[in-house]
Amino acid sequence: MECQKREEEDWKADMTKKRRRKTSKNKLGNGKNGKEDGIMTEKNRKKMMMTMKLKKWKKGRVSRKKKSEKKRMLKGGK
Repeated sequence: MECQKREEEDWKADMTKKRRRKTSKNKLGNGKNGKEDGIMTEKNRKKMMMTMKLKKWKKGRVSRKKKSEKKRMLKGGK
């Protein structure tokens, strides 16, 4: 009887482990184009690089209005 109880508990533990493993595997593929699922493919890496470049480029750009304001400040005029 004791042995049977222990086996049942082991079986339950195994089932919960399997269940946990299954869900984590399912969650892996949920990310759109592989960003969230932690798998960095070559395609995704290129996409990331492009977005980073764009962001940096946007940060470096200054609008025309700001440029003209700077010029005016340098000249000392109103």
